[in-house]
Amino acid sequence: MNNQDGQVLTPSVAQELIVELFAGATVRKQEIVRAIDEAHTERGGQLPAAGVNRPVTHALSNMKQSGLAENPERGIWFIKPARIKTLAEFMKWAKKFTPGEYVFRGIRNEIYPIRASAYRRLKEEKSFLKFLQINKDLIDETTLRGYNERNGRQLSQLEILAELQHHGAATCLIDFTYSAQIALWFACGQDSKTSQDSENPPNGKVFAVYNQLPDFKKVKSSMLKDNIDDFLQEEENSPLYYWQPRHQNNRIIAQQSIFLFGRPEFEADAECVIEGGSKKKIQIELKQVSGITEAMLFPDFEKFASLRGVDEPYTGRSADEYRELARERFNADKYDEAIAYYDRAIDQDPDYAETYYERAQAKHYQEQYASAISDFDKFISLNPNYVEAYYYRAEAKFGLGNSDEAREDLETALPLAEQSEDLRLIGYIEGLLNDISEITTSGEQDE
Repeated sequence: MNNQDGQVLTPSVAQELIVELFAGATVRKQEIVRAIDEAHTERGGQLPAAGVNRPVTHALSNMKQSGLAENPERGIWFIKPARIKTLAEFMKWAKKFTPGEYVFRGIRNEIYPIRASAYRRLKEEKSFLKFLQINKDLIDETTLRGYNERNGRQLSQLEILAELQHHGAATCLIDFTYSAQIALWFACGQDSKTSQDSENPPNGKVFAVYNQLPDFKKVKSSMLKDNIDDFLQEEENSPLYYWQPRHQNNRIIAQQSIFLFGRPEFEADAECVIEGGSKKKIQIELKQVSGITEAMLFPDFEKFASLRGVDEPYTGRSADEYRELARERFNADKYDEAIAYYDRAIDQDPDYAETYYERAQAKHYQEQYASAISDFDKFISLNPNYVEAYYYRAEAKFGLGNSDEAREDLETALPLAEQSEDLRLIGYIEGLLNDISEITTSGEQDE
């Protein structure tokens, strides 16, 4: 919200602030009132006169009636999560979290809680003792097989679990990231466990957790000697821990990863829902704005291979990915391969004009002039003032011996190039016009 310029706090303004500040959070009413009053006055607004019913109370009541908030017990309110459709909406939600004090986790299906994978492995009878035992068994089995050493050094129990987690085992460690955008990328993935319909994926979710004292303790190097029993405690008031392994692999660095653990599951401080129908669009935005892609997040070969295993649904490459591959082949002078990838990009996205232009250039270099002209025609019909397209189409027509049609294109291109003051292109156009004139004059003299 912008500055309120002296506006008195009303229920509608209070509701906007409640959603902005507390979406996805469970919080006491007193904290909501304090935060809303403070935010409103900081933005230039005024509070109502003494004796006037509190706008926050009215706002919460209205939100409960409309299904935007719940009141599970006296004085406690749950503000339902924001629903995200664009990267801009998400960044507005994430902006309220102080960097370095919050960590984030993205899940592909909003129905999943924050729960350790070892706990999820207990299909029937879930108990803390079994949760503890499954981690202890992992450590024992790893040690018996001699997998508890790295570079001649004995790994601690916690380090053993981190190695197992990295290679796909279910442990007590829960992956989080310091980057809200990376968590968003994971939330936009397809949930193969509940839906094979790539066109209608389930909603995702991003959790935000305040991982500081008094709730969380940092695992220091001196604590690595402790057994896993010292970290995993059943008591409700037992501490949670956050830890970044000393020897970080490329994936942990790329994902800005951090482990949270201590109990089988715990609550987030805030959350937002990522609408399933917007997932593909948001991942494209993340790639364009921040360069976040699967290749960036999983730089190791092992994960690259596992993401293409038998249980992973095949959705094929996107048009953007095919264009990227085509440009790579084009720059390596592998024009036949570039054309094949451009063909696939156009099959998926026939309305993206630049693909026709780039494919036309690849065909031009292969001297497939007639086919290149067809692509230039398509591109020019959508971009009639793109001067270079006229020049290259003229070259293709000239290559086929159609000098008159080539001259027409160049005469269209020349004033456009002069208007843009592109001296380089003006020189090319005038040079090709001279070549056409010389050939035409030579042909007339021969007659």
